[in-house]
Amino acid sequence: MSIDLEVMGQRIRKARRMRQLTAEVLAEQIGIATESLGHIECGNRRPSLVTLFEISEKLDVSLDYLTGRSDAPEVMAVLERTGAGNLTDRQKDALKKMVDSMIPFLKEFV
Repeated sequence: MSIDLEVMGQRIRKARRMRQLTAEVLAEQIGIATESLGHIECGNRRPSLVTLFEISEKLDVSLDYLTGRSDAPEVMAVLERTGAGNLTDRQKDALKKMVDSMIPFLKEFV
């Protein structure tokens, strides 16, 4: 599977802005230069796995969302927080579907 760097960069920028973080602040928090983050957000540079993990942690979104494997940043974050690692694949799929179905409701009323 190849990762679309442009999509990944757009998702990083979107998540960063949703959290009202400047590029300077996020770059400092993850330990890279602001220019490097700019290159990542523009899709011109592939971040290291460590950097991508740090971005994921600071922005509170899943790696699957950032890399385009999932369209819902919240779903994987929920799975990670609930300790879903000890669930079967079938149980994880059921939990993902449940969370996916709840997201529009939560966004509307919360």
